[in-house]
Amino acid sequence: MFDTIAIPQRLSYKEFLHAMLYVFASSRRIRRFFLLMIIIMSSSQLLGYLTAPKYNFGLASVFLIAKVLVCMMLGGLTFVTILTFMVYRMQPHLFNHVSYEFSHWGITRDGEGTVFAKPWRDITRYKESKRFFVIYAGIDPHIIQKSMLGDAEKIDNFRTMLKSNISLR
Repeated sequence: MFDTIAIPQRLSYKEFLHAMLYVFASSRRIRRFFLLMIIIMSSSQLLGYLTAPKYNFGLASVFLIAKVLVCMMLGGLTFVTILTFMVYRMQPHLFNHVSYEFSHWGITRDGEGTVFAKPWRDITRYKESKRFFVIYAGIDPHIIQKSMLGDAEKIDNFRTMLKSNISLR
């Protein structure tokens, strides 16, 4: 295994959007929010059924709950899409001509106007998808594209480095 892995980063808008949607969808807060909304809407329907003399809790009530949840999900996706577009257009230096260096010490990110350096102990967790790794320094996600790593052996070496240095709590 290598002592240091250097990764150049050129992130297109499409890749950034995919990564942010992945982060958004895998967030515990988002899942808890939707669970809370299901409980609140179901309780509301149940209380209506229990308190109204001729309340009909049926398929229409289930479709109403589903419709509200779908609208909330679409609203969240629209919000993330607009927000990522604004960030991508307003701060292009965050996505191009950036390099990450992973060493025995930790992670260093160099780019125009942005320098980031964290030891491994400050990296809280990582997640892996088919296209990228998301590395979290606190709540701040850092996207590492697998295509920038190269072949499968280098991806395996990088995965091994992450596993050995980041304790999954």
